[in-house]
Formats: sequence, structure tokens, C-alpha cells
Amino acid sequence: MIPPKPVQKLLAEYPWLDYIPIFKTAKWTKIAELYEAAGDNATDRNLAIEYYLESSLYYENVNSLYRSAILRMKAAQTHKDLMYLDNSNMEYLNASDIFKDIGKMDCYIVCIGKIAENFWLMGEYECAIKHYEICVKTNVYLGKEQANIDYLDCIGTIWSVHMGKYNLAITIYDQLVKMTGSHHFMYILGLLCILAGKGVGIYDKKFIDSYYGEYLILLANQPLKAVQLFDVYKDLIGQCVLHDILHKKISEAVV
Repeated sequence: MIPPKPVQKLLAEYPWLDYIPIFKTAKWTKIAELYEAAGDNATDRNLAIEYYLESSLYYENVNSLYRSAILRMKAAQTHKDLMYLDNSNMEYLNASDIFKDIGKMDCYIVCIGKIAENFWLMGEYECAIKHYEICVKTNVYLGKEQANIDYLDCIGTIWSVHMGKYNLAITIYDQLVKMTGSHHFMYILGLLCILAGKGVGIYDKKFIDSYYGEYLILLANQPLKAVQLFDVYKDLIGQCVLHDILHKKISEAVV
């Protein structure tokens, strides 16, 4: 890798700065910034990854560990954009280790969540769930249970859509309903209960009187009629990919 021109100039014109600690730190920090900027502006995204990793090393050498980890994350995301998912996971893992060591647990959780996303894309669903569960457990340990809503939703989606484990998914969405009171999650829970042969579950009156509840009851009692009216209710309920996938599974069984 050839260093970007601003870095070459700095290295060539001020070699003596390396012999004075305070100036060396300032110089290496500037080099790290220049590599980062070069990575942001590089049209060749493979080269951008190299620049980000070089920047990370320079930040690490001046003990700017937070910035070093951020650059690892940039490299990981660029790997992901190029669909080098194994490499992306490696860099997210490197970043997560740094964040954990310096006590930046929110950033640590983000990295683990990104690894889970990559495993999901790779079709390695059990690994994806395992990493989402790490996010959930860490948030619980930190007393941030509400931060788990998206992670639990991902786990429930994988169990229901990709693995067909409806009973496990039901436990997740039951938890999400209790956490949020969301009609969106109640509706998903109802679809899962129908798929698992458990009726539509128990909900509050406000939900039963909504379009969500009205359609679920129709789907449970008159499934063929409900399937025929789905497009009408879909406009009232709102667009959701998971709704559509679960409904399709029910429709296939009915028709």
C-alpha cells in the first residue's frame, strides 16, 4: 500500500519529530487523521479498508483506543458493503474487544449486533441468534432492557421465518408485548399463535377493537375469508415484511 500524498509529505518533511515524545504523539495523531480522511474519500473501497486499518494502528500507537476501534468499525462496515462478511466479522470483533477493554459497552453491543447481522446474511442463523443474545444479556446487565427491543425482534424473526420454531418465537413476542404494549407486536404474536395452533392469544380490549384484532379474529375463525380480504386489511394495518411472511405461511396452509 502506498501512503496517501499528505502522509508521505508529513513523513518526509518532519522525521525529527519522532525523537520528541510530545511531538511524536501529535505527528502520529495527524497521520491517523490523514489515513482516515483518505479512506473516507477513496473510490477504491478495498484501498479504503487498508487506509482505515492503518489509521487504526496509528491511533492505537498514541493510545487513542476509542478512535482506533472506530476505525476498525469503519473497515468492518466497508468489508460488509463489499460482502466480505467473514472479514467484516473479524474487524467488528477486534473493535468490540477494544470497546470492552475501555468500558465503552454501548459500542461493544453495537459491534456484536453487527456481527449477528452478518451471520444472518450468511444464513448462519444459530450464530446470529447467539450474538443477538449476547447483546440482550449485556443490556440487561447494564440495566438497559428497553434497548433490547430491536434485538429481541431480530431473534423472534429468525426463529419464526428461517427456523420455523414458532413456540420459541411466541415467547419472544410475548415478552415484547409486555415491554411495549405495541399493537404491532401483538399482531405478530397472534399470527404466531395461529401458526402454532394456539388460537390468537389474549389481548386487551383496545387491541381487539382495532383493525389488527379484528383481522386476527377473522383469520382464526374464518381463515379462507380472511385470506381473501387480506389486501383490504393490509392497507389498514400497515406495511410490514414480517407480517406478510407470517400471513403467507398461514395462507398457504389455508388455501
